[in-house]
This record gives sequence, C-alpha cells and structure tokens, in this order.
Amino acid sequence: MKKSELDLLNDLVRVNNDRMAVYQKAACCANEQGFSTALLNVGNNSEPITIVLNNAIANLGGDPAIGTTLIGRLFGLWMGIRAFFGSNDSTSIMTLCCAVDAIAQKAFKNAITETQLSPAVRQMVHDQEEALRASSALAKTFEESPLRGRPFAPHYKLI
Repeated sequence: MKKSELDLLNDLVRVNNDRMAVYQKAACCANEQGFSTALLNVGNNSEPITIVLNNAIANLGGDPAIGTTLIGRLFGLWMGIRAFFGSNDSTSIMTLCCAVDAIAQKAFKNAITETQLSPAVRQMVHDQEEALRASSALAKTFEESPLRGRPFAPHYKLI
C-alpha cells in the first residue's frame, strides 16, 4: 500500500513542478514587467505544495521526485516556440498557463479519489488541492480580464 501512495505523491510532485516551470517560462515570455512578476508569484504558490508533498513522501520512507512530466516539458516548449514567433501576448500566455492548471487540478482531484490512500494522506492531498485551486483561481482572473489580449495592466498586480 505504501508503494502506491509514494508513486501517487511523486506523480503529484512532478505535476506541481510542471506548473511551476510553465509559470516561470510564461514570466520569461511576458512582455510586461508587472505581468511577468504576477506570473512568477502565481507559479511560486506551488512551492509550498511541493514542500508538503515532499515531506509526506519522506515520512513514508520514499525519495521525493525531481523534474517534470513530458506533458509539462511540451507545454514549456510550446510556450517558447509561440514567444519566438511573436505570440506572447497575455491571452496566449494565460491560455497555456490555465491549461496546465487544469491538468494539475485534475491530477489532485483524481488522487483524492484513490481508494488506497490512507486517511491522513488523503486529507493532506485534499489540503494541497485546495491551495492549488486558490492559486489557479487567481490566475484565472488574469485570463478572464476584460483587458485580455492587451498589454498587462497594473490592476493585475499581486499583493
């Protein structure tokens, strides 16, 4: 049973690493400094989630995963290609970021329904899923902005 918990938690670490990497890449591709900073802040919201997951893996006697998934690397590559060809407006960037958020949220929701998880691990995953959902909701406000597709506006700044 612990082996499947470890595998599942390591998968969540990789998916969460995907999210951080894509937001970092998005920040590099963004033309506007304020938008870039906001993207970095949203991506950095995943770091505490990774720390909690890594601690849970260590407590179960496992080694935390490093790196990202193939899908995460493809999203980052695609974002870089689009930026190279000039498609680095806020709409394009946020569409890709929100797609990665949707994948991460689905992975966490699927993990919560996993029957082989102990109650403590299930609760921890649920707590981290809530943190991810809150961060994703913040990012979604960027995507749904009436200024979507325009240069980044100051009202996006995070506190």
